[in-house]
Amino acid sequence: MKNKKAKRLLLIVQVFCALLCVAFISLAFGKGESVGGRLLAILLALVCLLPIVIPFLLRKKDNAQTSSVENKTVGENSTKGFESIQVRGASYYQDAIEKHMEDNPDWFKSYEELKVEKKNWKIIYRYQLTQVPAQLIPEPANPHDKNAIMVCIGNDKVGYVAAEECTHVLSLIRSKKIDHATATLKGGPAKRVFDDGKEAIDASDFGVYLDLRLK
Repeated sequence: MKNKKAKRLLLIVQVFCALLCVAFISLAFGKGESVGGRLLAILLALVCLLPIVIPFLLRKKDNAQTSSVENKTVGENSTKGFESIQVRGASYYQDAIEKHMEDNPDWFKSYEELKVEKKNWKIIYRYQLTQVPAQLIPEPANPHDKNAIMVCIGNDKVGYVAAEECTHVLSLIRSKKIDHATATLKGGPAKRVFDDGKEAIDASDFGVYLDLRLK
């Protein structure tokens, strides 16, 4: 609501400034005005343009930055020979992901052990950050997206390549430019152990992050 009121107020100010600008320009080029008067009228006309021009330039800059983020290709987010790919839908394959996670030894330590290692009060995950080989499998028969690409670990599906990146990744697959793919698995159950030995456990989802090594 406040945003709408601010926009309405800005519009009123801009209309008023536009009218003043027209008036000053008419005065500047009117008959009988001295050179000093003309210059002053032109200067005031330019000042009246500021409330109109500045918001326009700011919006243009914001739109350009937003467009840059939204339309950024995978290649622009990559270093030479390496690309990071977004994976969606991991929340539907939590059991499959958990099968490939590696245990975190700290999860099984007592409070005393964690205190000695200065890990008490810190967040401790049930599993370690795990990196495993992944396979990218196109799924042209997918009813939602003919460009869909499954992300699999072994025989387990763990998600899909983000829709906005599928066209690019498909071109890499078809041109055989991918040397190998690595899935990074993270998240899952976590806990914090307090001084009284009590634990606070949080059950969050596992996440999948995909890295491609190009030829």
